[in-house]
Amino acid sequence: MYRISCETLANNYSNAIIEITKEHTSDQDSATIVLLTEEHLLQQLCGVNDSHIRYMEQVLHTRLVVRGNCLYIDSQQPRLRQQLQHIMAMLEKYVTNGRPIDEKIIDAIIADTQHGNNHLMNLLQEQQIDIKGSKRRILPRTVNQAHYMSAMRTNPVVIAIGPAGTGKTYLAVSYALARLLRREIARLVIVRPVVEAGEHLGFLPGDMEQKLNPYMQPIYDVLERLLPLKEIENLHAQKAIEIIPLAYMRGRSLVNSCVVLDEAQNSTVRQMMMLLTRIGEGSQAIVTGDITQIDLPQPSESGLIRAQRVLDNINQIAIINLDSGDIVRNPLLCRIIKAFNNSGS
Repeated sequence: MYRISCETLANNYSNAIIEITKEHTSDQDSATIVLLTEEHLLQQLCGVNDSHIRYMEQVLHTRLVVRGNCLYIDSQQPRLRQQLQHIMAMLEKYVTNGRPIDEKIIDAIIADTQHGNNHLMNLLQEQQIDIKGSKRRILPRTVNQAHYMSAMRTNPVVIAIGPAGTGKTYLAVSYALARLLRREIARLVIVRPVVEAGEHLGFLPGDMEQKLNPYMQPIYDVLERLLPLKEIENLHAQKAIEIIPLAYMRGRSLVNSCVVLDEAQNSTVRQMMMLLTRIGEGSQAIVTGDITQIDLPQPSESGLIRAQRVLDNINQIAIINLDSGDIVRNPLLCRIIKAFNNSGS
């Protein structure tokens, strides 16, 4: 039997696995990892009903057993044992920093161990958004989300394309709001194209503003998750935050601002070009959309599709592609999207 014990390594892991001693048993050659951590962290490390351990079994193709604070691996491969040591040490570091673990994080860590580096995990660790005045920390849940957050920090134009639930709008608004509250920009402008999807605005009661409010409500929902409603209303009254239809952007020139174009798949090519040419000195544009949900009469006229094609490989413009593996809103969404895609709907 191999018994792998933990000791603290300063400036490395909170509880790194470093010592291996060998004991012989008559029936099998296995290894034990002793997880020296607090009970509430141990539960996060292993998952509900050891769900994280069961998932690692499937990925690593080995049998793992948890008893108390010990993790047993049934394998005679030294390389696999060493890989599991590294995986558990990184997971422990992850939960110690207050970050949730899911299958996507486990996949990223395993990919790191297979390539012999910490590039992906370092990226996940480094990227976070802190909203001033809020206890909420926005953390990437997938590697692609971490690349998206990194791109927003380093490029004046960022285009994020992916299905519903991948955090496109939430991360963009969170990042722009954090910049606004740090006074790095003077204004946050959130824009949506008004394209009717089966219903007609003219049939809704009220004036134009009242007709548009339900359409803009998803943006208010995101903001209310990040800040108290009163603070949002104050920023809106000061015109530090604007939420407007895309058509209202014509003729404007935005300086020291961040513009978030949401549902960009429903913008035309002309509208997309108009929006991107509104960006003035010290400003940034973040464009988000899902090319599988185009409501334009002619989907081929989508400005998002054209931008994806013609703006690729241009310096200071980042195009981030998210996919079903990045869905974090609800795991069921991934299965729903796949079912519709497979049916041709």
